[in-house]
Amino acid sequence: MGYDADKDEILEERRIETAEGRWIVAVLARYDGGEKKIGLSRLYAKKDGSENHAKLGRLTLDEVPRIVEAVTALVAEAREQV
Repeated sequence: MGYDADKDEILEERRIETAEGRWIVAVLARYDGGEKKIGLSRLYAKKDGSENHAKLGRLTLDEVPRIVEAVTALVAEAREQV
């Protein structure tokens, strides 16, 4: 049985704008009612206006504390929802 997008539930999302005008996205999600997990990705706007996600990769030193803050908030929210 493969991945089913209908079973993917986004509980909370935080977007962090970077210096390049792009975004880092931190998501609290769960799949098929399972364990809550945090996902991190980069988000780019295409020329046609649509969005494209990419792996996070390397971080600038300015991005790190902002990501830590977003992830810490998501963890706190996940624990409150229990």
